[in-house]
Amino acid sequence: MIRRLKTALKYLLPALIILFLARSIHTNWQQIREYPWQFDFPLLALASLFSSTWFFVRTWIWWQLVREMHEHVPYWPAFRVFMISEVARYVPGKIWQYVSRIYLAQKYNIPPALTLTSALVELLMVMIAAGVLTLANASLILPALEEQYRPLFLVALLAALVLVHPKSLKLWSRVLAKFLRQEWVPFDVRYSHLVMILAASLLTWVLSGYGFALFVQALTHGTDGHTVQLAVVYAASWLIGLLAIIVPAGVGVREGTMTLLLAVFMPHPTAAVLAIASRLWITLLEVILLGAARLLIPGPEMDAKPTAGGVDSTL
Repeated sequence: MIRRLKTALKYLLPALIILFLARSIHTNWQQIREYPWQFDFPLLALASLFSSTWFFVRTWIWWQLVREMHEHVPYWPAFRVFMISEVARYVPGKIWQYVSRIYLAQKYNIPPALTLTSALVELLMVMIAAGVLTLANASLILPALEEQYRPLFLVALLAALVLVHPKSLKLWSRVLAKFLRQEWVPFDVRYSHLVMILAASLLTWVLSGYGFALFVQALTHGTDGHTVQLAVVYAASWLIGLLAIIVPAGVGVREGTMTLLLAVFMPHPTAAVLAIASRLWITLLEVILLGAARLLIPGPEMDAKPTAGGVDSTL
């Protein structure tokens, strides 16, 4: 009964949120039409360039962790593995992108447990960085907090430095591996190296967040002064969507969160349009990069259904 309820929620929750957003767009269509839209193609191209760094820097982070754990693979094959496995996150259940990465990384003689552990640490680093960026600028997306809460940045940064300590990462990655019912491998990564990777994780949010801000500015008038706010909205929406563990790729949850946060400084229907448009835009970028990776970078294919010992597909 519980399993059936979880399966139903995987599809029902995102469907309800998207339906609500679609209804809001339909009901307020006249207001949306009258909004000062624009289409600045050069700005959109620049936005795409900055947002694409999300995939390249995240690959670099995972690649660095694999190398630090004493397994070597060239960067571009790692990028290919990363892009192919990322698509699997749209499958219900939070395990398939890791199962796919394990399967493909085995072609480069990387042990499954090491692939999983490095992938989970990479995810944790990006999540911590998103949390730091969000807390550092919480007053921008939640005006009720006001400026006196800006010291949250120092709290968030200190918490991040604690969370990326090898002992903390070992604890959390082990918990996640247990949740995914996968083998976890002990790792020995230098703290200084982890701090560098945290800095890279913050950088990827700065770059991709700026890309999102450019995307919004390419489609609307009057948002040029909200660049930092838009970048924080992007990070916070991604983080909340990820934490909605029953929803594939955070679909619906991320868009709903983004709509609420954007509605602080623009009409709610306009925010809903931008939230849905941004999902389609990022997905298009991902498909283009995936196609380029498969065409231009030689490597293994998903020629068989990936399996991993102990994986429970009902998660």
